[in-house]
Amino acid sequence: MKQLSNLDSAFLFLESSKTPMHIGALHIFESPDKKNASFEIFKERVEERIHLAPVLTQKLMSIPFDLDAPYLVDDPDFSLSLHLNHVGLPAPSDRTALNNLVGEIIRKPMDRSKSLWELTFIDNLDGLGLSGKNHFAIVSKIHHAIVDGMGGEELLSKLLDFSPDSNHRIKVTPPAPQTPPSGFKLFMKSYGAALRSPTKMAQIIAKASTASAKILAQKTAGDLKKLVSFKLAPATLFERDLSDDRVFGTLELPLHQLKDCRKLSPQATLHDVVLGVISSGLREYLVEKNAVPKDNLVSLVPISLRRRKPKQGEENRQGANEIAAMLVDLATAEMSILDRIEMIRQNTVPAKSSNKKTTKISQLTEFLPNIYLSIAAKLYTRWHISNYHNPLFNLVITNVPGPQIPLYMGKAKLLEQYGSAPIFIGMGLSIVVLSYNGTMSIAINSCSSIIPDPQILVNHIEKSFKDLYSLVTPEQQSKPRRRRRARSEAASENNPELQQSNS
Repeated sequence: MKQLSNLDSAFLFLESSKTPMHIGALHIFESPDKKNASFEIFKERVEERIHLAPVLTQKLMSIPFDLDAPYLVDDPDFSLSLHLNHVGLPAPSDRTALNNLVGEIIRKPMDRSKSLWELTFIDNLDGLGLSGKNHFAIVSKIHHAIVDGMGGEELLSKLLDFSPDSNHRIKVTPPAPQTPPSGFKLFMKSYGAALRSPTKMAQIIAKASTASAKILAQKTAGDLKKLVSFKLAPATLFERDLSDDRVFGTLELPLHQLKDCRKLSPQATLHDVVLGVISSGLREYLVEKNAVPKDNLVSLVPISLRRRKPKQGEENRQGANEIAAMLVDLATAEMSILDRIEMIRQNTVPAKSSNKKTTKISQLTEFLPNIYLSIAAKLYTRWHISNYHNPLFNLVITNVPGPQIPLYMGKAKLLEQYGSAPIFIGMGLSIVVLSYNGTMSIAINSCSSIIPDPQILVNHIEKSFKDLYSLVTPEQQSKPRRRRRARSEAASENNPELQQSNS
């Protein structure tokens, strides 16, 4: 049994029928034969390994009146069949059809009486234009309350290997599920926790104040001005009322070419280059819609603070979402793409340096009584309060690093993957960036009232990348590196530059 943090709980309270709060991904595989591209083999694989991630067999147990954060408890009635789906891609079975199907899958909220995850197996992918045969796709969904972007990648890794081995089996008997505690027992425990909230608040404020004092002491007057200057983001078409559907658009870029583009702006990080490409695409999209705001767009960029183990003596109540965040001015005014990348680099310097010593978002929410957090989040969503103020940010851009070697599910090789992230009232666009095996994927997540045709935005982002890459000289161009496949080398293959942000 594990209690959610207040930040984890917030994703439950923000959820409505129009704003499901799950994250996930589209994964496309190629198998050497039909047998290993079947739903039956896929189901066997999940059944063999599900015990490696206990959260997948747990369900929520809420506290009456939302007095405290809910708990994850073992589900004695867990049934794998309730979490696995099998569909065929409808004709013409091309990319548009696949993206439309993904949008249909991710728009549906999950049943909170069961474990909060689903996997959908999709076959009939002949129209995608992929080389080879025996392709299938998997769409993963898991609630943001129980995992963040990096955690989602870790859960998926339980199903995957670094080499093709269809005979690999993990034969471990899972522990018997624990009997959930009574609602009355949890209520009384939560009552005591509520009484301790003032003490927690004092401790966290003291820690935050100490960290802030250190940051301020190290700042020059110019840096401090950049750090504390703040204004609301401009109103844009991305804050319109949400429709019930979801749209999904995808793009894949060669990682080595993006690294070549970085040579054009040596002080910029690879992350700055990616933000510059996306920002340029967003500007051209808004130009086409005659909707460019006077001020620059602002993006929320989550930053992972996830650790593998708690420090010695630290309470082991690490939340599912261990994140900080920075607000990034995307420099969407009219300028060259190189100037835009440089301005983004300058805009992110104060946020990057301060976030190294900042307090986690989860810590800043822990002192709030859960019942107040619940009421505030629900009122904000249901009363559409975002309509009455300018947004803090216009969109979310999240970056999740992946291994730079091939991954396999049995004998089936993972070819492509694209991330999905929630949108919510007042913020109708999320862009997920994933790196994997020499590629960088970009996925557009929105709804039809915000982005009627996501492919238009995808095309603008792709053109921005091509325009940038055209500036790379032949001497600066590199070839894709040969990928290593050894299992022991997997950890070293992650690109550290891409690990600064994820959700």
